[in-house]
Amino acid sequence: VSQSRYGWWLLLGVMLGLTVVIRPTNIMFFFPLGWLHKKEIGLIWRRLKPQGLAIAFLLLLSGCFLAVFPQLMYWKYAFGHFISYSYTGEYFNWSNPALLYFWFAVSGGMLWYIPILWLALPAWWHWWKRDPKEAGILFLFYFSVSYVNSCWWS
Repeated sequence: VSQSRYGWWLLLGVMLGLTVVIRPTNIMFFFPLGWLHKKEIGLIWRRLKPQGLAIAFLLLLSGCFLAVFPQLMYWKYAFGHFISYSYTGEYFNWSNPALLYFWFAVSGGMLWYIPILWLALPAWWHWWKRDPKEAGILFLFYFSVSYVNSCWWS
């Protein structure tokens, strides 16, 4: 890793940390990015020497910690513990997902709340014709995110 690129690893760590602080389930969004950019990641992996890889990994973890640290301090101050479950009375009901409600409810279903997602359906179909493996992975990711979110409070 060249010194000019060290800042990018730190920034990526901060972005990962903020993603988790804002909504812990958002960590799921980084998995398809890794899969869809596996060629680029493989290239980076091959170009980094072991020392550079270690430095990049430490910078990534440091950035993540910098982003999460204020939240940990607040929980310690407010609840007496560094990690606190702040959603009292709220839970995931994994055996009873409300997928149809999550997708189509007029009062806040994902497709009505974010109308541009209607355009994703024909785009996904076009992608399926071009590369079924990648489209399948994106569909699996979309379904996984939908499942997790539809299990909340259901």
